[in-house]
Amino acid sequence: MRPRLLLVTPFLPHPQAGHGGGTVLAALLEGLAPRAEVTLLSLAFREDRPREEGLRGLVRRLVVVPHSRNSDLSRAGLLGNRLRLAGRMAVRGLPLQAAKFRSAPLARALAALLAEERPQAVLLEYGVSAQYLPLCRGLPAILTDHEAGAEAAGIVPLPGIDRRLRLAYVRRHYRRASGLQTLTGEDADLLREQLGPGSPPIEVRSPAVPLPATACRPGEAGDAVAFFGNWTHTPNREAARFLCREVLPRLRARRRECSLLLAGAGSAEEVAALGRLEGVRFAGFAPDLGGFLSKARCVLAPLFSGAGVRIKVLEAMGHGVPVVANALGARGLADAPAASLRRAEGADAIAEAALEFLADPARAARGGEEARRWVAGRASPDAVAAWQVARVERFLGNGPG
Repeated sequence: MRPRLLLVTPFLPHPQAGHGGGTVLAALLEGLAPRAEVTLLSLAFREDRPREEGLRGLVRRLVVVPHSRNSDLSRAGLLGNRLRLAGRMAVRGLPLQAAKFRSAPLARALAALLAEERPQAVLLEYGVSAQYLPLCRGLPAILTDHEAGAEAAGIVPLPGIDRRLRLAYVRRHYRRASGLQTLTGEDADLLREQLGPGSPPIEVRSPAVPLPATACRPGEAGDAVAFFGNWTHTPNREAARFLCREVLPRLRARRRECSLLLAGAGSAEEVAALGRLEGVRFAGFAPDLGGFLSKARCVLAPLFSGAGVRIKVLEAMGHGVPVVANALGARGLADAPAASLRRAEGADAIAEAALEFLADPARAARGGEEARRWVAGRASPDAVAAWQVARVERFLGNGPG
């Protein structure tokens, strides 16, 4: 019998969400659909609401709670908004990210669903959802922290206080979970250190990424490398600057026709300006990621800030395209085949690794094939969902310990 699960998310899952979190949750839901009866409770911004219909075929019941853009005060530039956010953090004792996603309507909807649907277990995604754990008393409740230890994005009033509030939040709320999950071993170790003795059991669940039916053919691609991401995310803008100004000139010094392809959602004048540099081709949002990646011999993913697994790396590999990344870009992917995920530090080394793929189409093809096989076994929707259901069944006493 399929378990009855209640899945709680801070934003609407969707394969074209424009950010890695949305695609990861959509892939998880896709994998869970044939294995469990899932009720989905999600916050959603107004512009995301048209995507609801595409989810209904995957779930037993869908409940969406509107999340006002006005509550996203980390984007606000006015002093008054900053002060209101600081007040919310102080009164509630919440760090910035948790304060942004605090929703009384969501809490009421969660309480109602627990009574009406009578799920056997609750899956709460992202650390911001930990504040709703007290409502799940008496049920197995598994919290997955996708970015343990990550700094809040955007404007952070009193960042030192925010860090202290975040640690207090973790220690106060995470202990209420039946089990904890992270996306990397490094994040699991961090949570064990923060929580100390008596922590709920912590395991690593790979992020799920879509596995397209047709793989790219990097060996047949043009003389190009690629990078993509949501441009509202600071680490992606940092990487784009580095690739355009440091790596691409080194590539073009050896291969004059080489180009750098940039794509991603979110308005970013800075990235659009980079697209006017010689050799840079800025595509804006690419709804067909496979079509965009099919033009590149490899993806470059040097990241210099942020936490968690870089979903773009897994997505590229799942499409059958090899990746060159630095240590932070390859975080959590230590077991990926070396031929498919080349690790390099600094502009010179990254350029050299990329040039090997550019100069040898057969190497790029082999790397892409290995990348896709590895993702299919580790991070496909089916593989991740099978792992998740098995862990739920252990909590329910239906599976091996």
